[in-house]
Amino acid sequence: MVKFQINLLIKNLNQFIIENFPKSIIAGIEVINVKDNVVIIGCKNSSLATILKFERNRYLEILQKNSFSRVTDLKIVINN
Repeated sequence: MVKFQINLLIKNLNQFIIENFPKSIIAGIEVINVKDNVVIIGCKNSSLATILKFERNRYLEILQKNSFSRVTDLKIVINN
């Protein structure tokens, strides 16, 4: 049951990103995990990961506006 809930949360967060993040980056990122209210976003390349890391607070604030999950932190990784 817990695995199902995490997978549903990841799916919902990915949909939230599609609806709320800039269109220029949504094709290159996806939520790959959520643990202890920390969202882990995988980036398809290092340049996109660098952009997200520099603007981390901006994207964290956007994610915190979702209505279905508490998000306290954001981790950005390269996920080829």
